Parts: sequence; C-alpha cells; structure tokens
Amino acid sequence: MQAFQASACAIVIGLITGCGGGASCWVEGQVTFGGKPVQEGEIVLRPLGGTPGSGAPAKITGGKYEIAEAAGLQAGKYLVLITAANRGIQYIPDKYNIASSLEVELDVGANNQDFSLDRGEVTRAPVMRGEQGLVPPSQ
Repeated sequence: MQAFQASACAIVIGLITGCGGGASCWVEGQVTFGGKPVQEGEIVLRPLGGTPGSGAPAKITGGKYEIAEAAGLQAGKYLVLITAANRGIQYIPDKYNIASSLEVELDVGANNQDFSLDRGEVTRAPVMRGEQGLVPPSQ
C-alpha cells in the first residue's frame, strides 16, 4: 500500500511540475519589407547555442505571424530566417534567409517580435547592351 501511495504521489508531483522540458514560450509579431507588410511568406526560428529544442516555422500572412506554445519553443536565443516569394521568385534578400544573421532572444511566456526588413543593396551590377553584346555599365 505504501508503494502505491508513493507512486501516486510521484505521478501527481510530475503532473504539477511538468516533464523535464525547459521553460516554454511563444512569439508573435509583424514582418515588413521596405516598409510594407509581407503578404505571404514563412519565418523559421532555429535554436542557437545552448537553447534546447528544434525550433519552429510559421506562415506569414498579411504581415503577421504567430508561433504558438504548442510548437515547443523554449526560452533562449534563435536564428531567424524569413522567406517570401512573388510569382515563385524569392524577393527577400539572402541576408534574411540563407545568409541570415538575424537573432532573437525569447523569454518564458509571451513574446512580441517585429521584423522590419530593408531592401538592401543591389548585389550585382546592372547589365546594358553594347556593341559587343551585354556589358557592365563601367566598360
């Protein structure tokens, strides 16, 4: 009987305190590009350093996103990747996705994190048609 009571007590304590996971959190916010809301896209948070878990993705709709508590995010530091395409062509610069250095620190509970993305610089020179075919404008 005492073994049963001890087991029951351990189960109740486990239910009250939770199962070994870290402190959960969730996040919502807005994403703008060039001052305008990103109408459709995706945001992904990937844990950095000692932050536990596997991260989480979310859809961006009408400039807003939400990653609910059920996604399993834990308080800590995350790398942020943001993508959006227009007619199948990615228009968000690489510095916000495949070459992202955006980071965010999430606290326990609710977090609000907005991202205002700038257009950045043109990464390649425009090409003009010359007598010898297509040439950069400096020639």
